[in-house]
Amino acid sequence: MSSALEDWDTDSGVEQIYADSRRQFENSVMERGRRQCSNCGGHDRVRVKMVVPEEAGGTLKVTNGVVLCRTCDMAKDSLPGAGSKTDTFVVSVWMSQNLREKVEGVIQPKRAFRSWSALSRYLIAKYVSDERRFDDLEQYQDTNSQTKVTVRVDKEIYGTFAAMLKRRGLTVTDALKSLYLMYSSNAGAIVKGSD
Repeated sequence: MSSALEDWDTDSGVEQIYADSRRQFENSVMERGRRQCSNCGGHDRVRVKMVVPEEAGGTLKVTNGVVLCRTCDMAKDSLPGAGSKTDTFVVSVWMSQNLREKVEGVIQPKRAFRSWSALSRYLIAKYVSDERRFDDLEQYQDTNSQTKVTVRVDKEIYGTFAAMLKRRGLTVTDALKSLYLMYSSNAGAIVKGSD
């Protein structure tokens, strides 16, 4: 096993301390995040990213780290204004091919929604505005993970949505899959009363 000094190819004690701290930071963030992507829950090609980069004054505190898979990290970087404050948050959802096809039948031209993101923002807003309306959410299950959909949602409402789900014992991914399934199975019941 090589030392941090060898890893950084330097004889400066400062770099060695930094390298050891960086490893400790990454290991702590990985442990806290259960070695799964904080966006989609995937375990493939995950790595630790800093929320506020060191160049912008970020520190190696566990609360400044997040575990992301390569796909979610790339999606985050491709957003307009990536690297700066935005009002959107990227969420990736793994689902069955069957659910994806059902929902894509809803988000076609000349239909109510033009994109996965638009449908997701709508469903999240409906949930946040009246959680009781979705008291049967758990009965809508999609347990397969064959295909991934990445959507952009409003950051503020996403935070509220995630907190509400946490109190209920649900993950964002499972709740979104359930909302997609609920919508594609019975769109009228969700849209009713939206006037």
